[in-house]
Amino acid sequence: MKFELPGILQSLLAGALVFLLPGCGGGNEDQETEAVTPGQENPEEDASLRDFLPGKAVVVVFGERGLFEGSVRFLFAEGGGFTLSQVGRNDRKASGTYRVGGSLVVIRIEDEEAIAVLEFPGGLPAVGGEIQFDVGEDEIAKGRITAIQANAAYGQVPRTPADFRKLPGTPLNEREKQYVGRWAGGDQENQWTTIIREDHTYSYLTEVSYERPEELEELDDGAVPRRPAHGTKIIVHGVWTIANESIYFMDLVSSDPEFVDDESNSPYVMEIVSLEAGKVVCINVIDGAVTEDGEPYKSVERRIEKFEEPEMKPFNAPEALKGFDILKADETPRSIADFRKLLGSPLNEREKQYVGRWEGRDQENQWTTIIREDHTYSYLNRGTEYVAKDGVPVPGKKTRTTGHGIWTIVNDVIYLGDLVWDGKKVSMGDEDWEPYALEIVSLEAGKVVCISIPERTVSEEKNVDISGEPLRAEERRIDKFEEPEMKPFNGPEALKGFDVLKAYEEAKDPEVEEVAPAGE
Repeated sequence: MKFELPGILQSLLAGALVFLLPGCGGGNEDQETEAVTPGQENPEEDASLRDFLPGKAVVVVFGERGLFEGSVRFLFAEGGGFTLSQVGRNDRKASGTYRVGGSLVVIRIEDEEAIAVLEFPGGLPAVGGEIQFDVGEDEIAKGRITAIQANAAYGQVPRTPADFRKLPGTPLNEREKQYVGRWAGGDQENQWTTIIREDHTYSYLTEVSYERPEELEELDDGAVPRRPAHGTKIIVHGVWTIANESIYFMDLVSSDPEFVDDESNSPYVMEIVSLEAGKVVCINVIDGAVTEDGEPYKSVERRIEKFEEPEMKPFNAPEALKGFDILKADETPRSIADFRKLLGSPLNEREKQYVGRWEGRDQENQWTTIIREDHTYSYLNRGTEYVAKDGVPVPGKKTRTTGHGIWTIVNDVIYLGDLVWDGKKVSMGDEDWEPYALEIVSLEAGKVVCISIPERTVSEEKNVDISGEPLRAEERRIDKFEEPEMKPFNGPEALKGFDVLKAYEEAKDPEVEEVAPAGE
């Protein structure tokens, strides 16, 4: 990560300090020469400072010199790792290595030909003591030590998904115990609610906006993309830990259709600026990620008593803070096999609200549908323009197509997987088949409002209107069907179940050429 404090690197690069000697800050085992100044080779003092610094953080406030604004935190990790964090109006972070020589600490900034020197004139660092930061060209910033944090370097830093999967159930360190709870947070671009559990698992809910294909083309041309008016809520589950005053998150399960859980995933890292009983402030330290203004992402989370969102309400129970089975968290159906497992399975509370007979419409189609207790559905769709056998459209005439499939609701998204369409089998190859996804805007006793999620279907053009906007579907509950095709589903038992697999076996093969669907 580039360290971009105003003026700091320019001074560092311009001043080749006399304290730089071979092996200083490089961390190579075959170079043992220390950086010292003649007259300061006091082994006893040298050993004392060496013993004192590892594992500690020194917090400093510098005078009005222009190099820093706010406080600066120097973290000296075991093994020679070094982190400098500026906390204030312009939060910054830089990492590197350090080596001790006498009363001096020589610092090399990672990925920079930059060397700086810290000195503690009073001997060992102490609260109220002086610190000098030499950045070259005879420029020395003097500051006052405001805090010394013992055991600031702690915990094991996980680096791969495998490392994170070992954490659930392990004991919490003292810093982690402070973070357990329910939080509402945000940074310059996003907002979220999250639960941080005692078993090192977490869950969070946020909203994302997906760009449609035409927006990506606009991006390629350098134009600013249009954003959908409505974002998509996603819920994510993962594993967390705190080490060396940084919070590490690894997402393992997500309702985001673009998420892939494999060993190429990297953790999300937030450096702690402050962690109080009711408030956490962090800065993003991933790959130098910054906002459009060049500022690092700064998150603020505040402790809350309970969640209000339907997706997070299940985590309001006291025992929800104890632990969570991530392996059982991903209920999103992604294949035909996943949908078949739903047949006859118990309904969740949201699904129970949706069972019934409905008539609906969007910008292009009208339909009636029955949603059954066994996770099957049937529908009659009236919408697309009717085309005669000779290929000529018939003005004012619409097609009438029936279909049967399997449905579910996960994270307030309705997934509909057709198995039979217009009397024909739907292709059962997973590469060719994918369910429709409708995000629930509202689900009331007599009315359902949804919007399509084009990014979760193969045929995206079927889920956007002529302007490219997602289709908005509204359904209203009805007592009975009037159409001949749907009247057989008016009996009370029709809501219980339907042999959709039998309907599939009796349907015609998709490759058989048929005339256009019946019209009205």
